[in-house]
Amino acid sequence: MGLVVRILLLFVAVFLNGGDCGVFVKTIRQRRALLPNVTSGHPTTFNHVYNIQLPHCKSCTPNISKPLARIFEAKDEARDDKRFEHTVDPTNQVVFTHRINIPPQVCGCDDIQALLSRLETLEKQVVTLRRQCSSNTCCGTKNAIDCGPHGTFSSSTCGCVCEVGWSGPTCSDASCPANCHPRQGDCVAGRCVCREGFMGEDCSQEICPDDCNDQGRCIDDKCVCFPGYTGYGCTEEICPDDCRGHGRCVDGRCVCNKGYSGFDCGLEDCPGGCSSQGQCIEGKCVCNAGFSGSDCSQPDCPSNCHGRGNCIKGKCICKKGFTGPDCGVKACPQNCNDRGRCVNGKCVCNTGYSGPACSVQACPDNCNQRGKCVNGKCVCNTGYSGPTCSVQACPQNCNQRGKCVNGKCVCNTGYSGPACSVQACPQNCNQRGKCVNGKCVCNTGYSGPACSVQACPQNCNQQGKCVNGKCVCNTGYSGSKCSVQNCPNNCNQQGRCTDGKCVCKDGFTGNDCSIAPTGLHVKKILETKATVGWELPQVPVDAWEITFQPLNEDNGKLTKRLAGTKSSFQQTGLASGQEYQVTLRAQKGKKFGTAVSKTLRTLIDGPRNLHVVSATNSTIKLGWKKPQASIDLYRLNYSSATGKHSQVVVPAGDISAVLTGLEAGVEHNIILVGEQGGHQSKAATTKGTTAVIDSPMNLYVVMVTDLTITLEWEKSVARVCHYHIAYSTEAGNRELRMSGQGNTAILVGLEDGTK
Repeated sequence: MGLVVRILLLFVAVFLNGGDCGVFVKTIRQRRALLPNVTSGHPTTFNHVYNIQLPHCKSCTPNISKPLARIFEAKDEARDDKRFEHTVDPTNQVVFTHRINIPPQVCGCDDIQALLSRLETLEKQVVTLRRQCSSNTCCGTKNAIDCGPHGTFSSSTCGCVCEVGWSGPTCSDASCPANCHPRQGDCVAGRCVCREGFMGEDCSQEICPDDCNDQGRCIDDKCVCFPGYTGYGCTEEICPDDCRGHGRCVDGRCVCNKGYSGFDCGLEDCPGGCSSQGQCIEGKCVCNAGFSGSDCSQPDCPSNCHGRGNCIKGKCICKKGFTGPDCGVKACPQNCNDRGRCVNGKCVCNTGYSGPACSVQACPDNCNQRGKCVNGKCVCNTGYSGPTCSVQACPQNCNQRGKCVNGKCVCNTGYSGPACSVQACPQNCNQRGKCVNGKCVCNTGYSGPACSVQACPQNCNQQGKCVNGKCVCNTGYSGSKCSVQNCPNNCNQQGRCTDGKCVCKDGFTGNDCSIAPTGLHVKKILETKATVGWELPQVPVDAWEITFQPLNEDNGKLTKRLAGTKSSFQQTGLASGQEYQVTLRAQKGKKFGTAVSKTLRTLIDGPRNLHVVSATNSTIKLGWKKPQASIDLYRLNYSSATGKHSQVVVPAGDISAVLTGLEAGVEHNIILVGEQGGHQSKAATTKGTTAVIDSPMNLYVVMVTDLTITLEWEKSVARVCHYHIAYSTEAGNRELRMSGQGNTAILVGLEDGTK
């Protein structure tokens, strides 16, 4: 293969602009020793073009032989055949163009070797290309292909190597990114035209995939995720507040860094968990009372030991003279010898001890001034005895019929007098007889050891029990002889009670006036429910429709469908004390018969749990549970076994009342009803018995003179108005009436020496 040697042609053109020193140097170096083209017979010419741009600078010179500047990195410039004209065959030449810019601030550099080194490097590149094309493998017999501005001809593949985004034999076809993901889009003129259901520059994005996974809504072909989710298909869970930068988000939950906690890692942990002795607030321990330190691990001493001791491990070690958990208590000498209490450093001695340290033993009650204290024990004076010299001897030692208390006899039951020598009758014969030698001689109508048994009138008509001569009536009866019969259910407010039987209003019948004789009738009425009945027609019906309509309000209508075989119905959930219109009509097929109506009124809600709270001999206190519905007032009726009747009106807001002026020891029948608008509730009943008046005890003579006798006795526990004192002399029987508040009496006008 022959070589063609051409003479190197160097052409230098210098352009000056308006007197400024800006220089543009364009050098075209044409290489020699080029290969002939195997197809055309002409050699291939390699051309190398250099552009040196010297920007405007008055201090620079266009003389390139002088030092120019430090050379900056050169950039390859695309080939532009129109810009550079060459004398060689354009079909067989390879042109390389480079541009080297020298900024004005580097004008005047002394070393131009860098520029020369760069030029030599470019020369070597041309030599390498020439060497590669020196073999016969350059496309065989094919001509080199013009790959246009978007590709480079490759001699190894004899084809164009296209830039990214271009394709085709000559790199003239614009390609699409990722080839539009086949089956998801088509490439048209370098741009993807996405198919239905896909979008994006390369058709890779599915429109609202999986319907946003039920974690968002599809709006304008895009998923608008619900709170807590993100991502193209709303598949990624979002952690609250991005874990506040103190943790990692894993599957929508925060995995907090050490030292943080909480659902969003927003809580800063406290050291040692505040030792379970404080609260962690914003990463700092707020210690409970009694603890301190950054982790609340140090126990405090109460009140800092009041400055009277040292705090060691939360406990006070008190100084001498002080004690207590906080050293706040002054210590007492010898700890009061365990015979007293230490109060502010001084001993408050127990009974029987004295002295600064409670070391001196005292006598109880100071021997009551009736003896001397010797080593803590009383040496009593003559006539007194006992640990405190408080026991005084009684006359005749109470005749072994009582106890000696403070020198006075407290006689056993059945005896009285200063020396318990007088035999008494039991319960003083209950004021129903005379006491003779310790036995009761009862008045007419009374009997028993204490004259306490009294017969009941007409034996309570066999409708009660006789207790202490008074009738305690059975349920349903009242009066002193249990002869008054009560009516059942108070006649259901549909009649009046006469001699224990209900006299019913028109339209009602039955022993308690709860039944209407024909047609639609009321069978039973209570506070919140009512039962109605009716006669079945001769021709069977399919169903019944029954309606309860309150008459004083629009709402509250209750309708029920019943089987055609039903002849009664109980409606619950009614309002107490409310008037209702009950309407009944039959259904046969799709037709309804003529309706029949009945008006009824439910019982008002009455009081419950009537009970006796307490009783005295003349009063009984009652209590009860108030009704749920409102009422106007209560009527409290009561009758005694002796036949006395009375009524008390009680305000609606009260839940208790006191019956006064009652007989002692008598049972009373008590009835309580609520009243609203003239209608009464179901009655609540109970029985109560007043307390029995107990007898005075231990009557004895206190003092005797020539003409008087002074008496004294123990008062009755029950409240009494008067005491009656009966006594007899040779002149006859006498009586003395004394106030129930006293317990002494003086018998005057007596004869000297008379018994």
